[in-house]
Amino acid sequence: DDLVTGVQTCALPIYLIILGDVLHNFVDGLAIGAAFADGYESGLAISIAVLCHELPHELGKRLVLD
Repeated sequence: DDLVTGVQTCALPIYLIILGDVLHNFVDGLAIGAAFADGYESGLAISIAVLCHELPHELGKRLVLD
């Protein structure tokens, strides 16, 4: 019974991390789309900025969840 309770309490933070990541990626997509709507140069600049932001973010999340 304690094992089941431990697994259930451990699962909630994992779901919250995944939910937060989905929302974060959605907002990043909105920012990239808005930047490309403004112009190719600004879209490319924002895409590179998001890539530089997301790479360590995703690697860190991967280490936490694995």
